[in-house]
Amino acid sequence: MPALVAMVVAGRHDVDAADALSRLAGRGRVGDRVVGLLAEGLEPGGAGAAARRRIAQALADIPGDAATRLLLALTRDEDRGVAVSAAYGAGRGGSEPVGRRPAP
Repeated sequence: MPALVAMVVAGRHDVDAADALSRLAGRGRVGDRVVGLLAEGLEPGGAGAAARRRIAQALADIPGDAATRLLLALTRDEDRGVAVSAAYGAGRGGSEPVGRRPAP
């Protein structure tokens, strides 16, 4: 999972990595671990605004209170794009990814 988080932060195949993290997060308590790893990418001196925005977008597809709490914290980010992405994600609450249909 750390490699997937690194891909999100770096912007290398970040959408695919975020999708994989979302699927993993749906497996029991793995979601809290995924959120914890994403939170590490937000530590001071770490991620720039673009990376924080990608992290917020990844968190939006992760169900659970931990992801929602982190998204709510990101709504106060100094970068407006990060704050808006986080607010949108917090409102979705780990729902089905946008533009995708559930498998039959």
